[in-house]
Amino acid sequence: MKYLTMTKTEQLFDEAISTIQSRGVIYGHPYYNMERISKLVSSYLEYPVMPHDICIFNILQKISRLQESPGHYDSCVDIAAYIGLYKTVYDAEIDEDFKKGDDL
Repeated sequence: MKYLTMTKTEQLFDEAISTIQSRGVIYGHPYYNMERISKLVSSYLEYPVMPHDICIFNILQKISRLQESPGHYDSCVDIAAYIGLYKTVYDAEIDEDFKKGDDL
């Protein structure tokens, strides 16, 4: 039997998924964390910010770091994780049946 080894890109995405899962155990569903942050940022800016926007802000921060340190592995993993979180958070925002305490 031939074993397939993961490419570096697949390893990156695998690590991003593991990060999302491990953080979920600690912080719960990402929507609620991003919602809390969006309320704090909205208050600070005096302008409404949606929970999914926080994921985009975090991606932009990581892109800025890549400009300083191109190819930095952790920043690439974080960007992959934040785009996954973006989709999860956005889906929760538009899901009329989504309620606190539900696991998606």
